[in-house]
Amino acid sequence: MNDFELPEFFGYVEMAKYLDISRTQAYNIAQQNGFPVVVLSPRVHRIPRQRFLEWLDDRALKAMQTVK
Repeated sequence: MNDFELPEFFGYVEMAKYLDISRTQAYNIAQQNGFPVVVLSPRVHRIPRQRFLEWLDDRALKAMQTVK
């Protein structure tokens, strides 16, 4: 992670910057079942910061459990 601050609602570009990944990778992640995205229209998607951070924490916990 980096020092980039996420706004309360953000798009895929900000998600990619926050995670230091490509926009394509961000779009692919957002297609996963259970990813917290609000679809306002076919071209406008927003990610709520709090739900995204909770989703990210949950993914990290699951990854650590599979390593054990």
